[in-house]
Amino acid sequence: MSVPTAKVVLLGAGVVGRALCRQIVNRTRGRVEVLAMSDSTGAFVSQGFLEGKAMTRRQALNACEYKENGNCLDMAPEGLGQKMSSLELVETCPDTMDESKTGVTIVVDATATLDTVPALKLAISRGFRVCSANKKPFADASQQTFDELT
Repeated sequence: MSVPTAKVVLLGAGVVGRALCRQIVNRTRGRVEVLAMSDSTGAFVSQGFLEGKAMTRRQALNACEYKENGNCLDMAPEGLGQKMSSLELVETCPDTMDESKTGVTIVVDATATLDTVPALKLAISRGFRVCSANKKPFADASQQTFDELT
């Protein structure tokens, strides 16, 4: 029996986001895949993003390298860069309602900002899983926001 794949949408392409992306593509043997990675300018998305297809290993590593070289992800080559906010990225994520067939979608916040709160709330409302290395949405936001995210 095959194990469903987890599909990750990374919010944040700084040191933490890129390190996580590399860990996913180098160590999970395809059981976890990267759908998209975003920065404050936009997102680097897989070619089949709207159909729920993940980036190839090479695309994910290219996204990391592209960002490391000081580039903004919205300007990524090969049509993979899209100008969009983290909220717009989560809005356009394909539904994965039948997790037994499609796996889970996990939105990972690797930023250091409160700006991702609307995207995290939307992800939760859409049934996606949320994981955060970013403490700001939990420590610096209102009690109501904390309650909505936990």
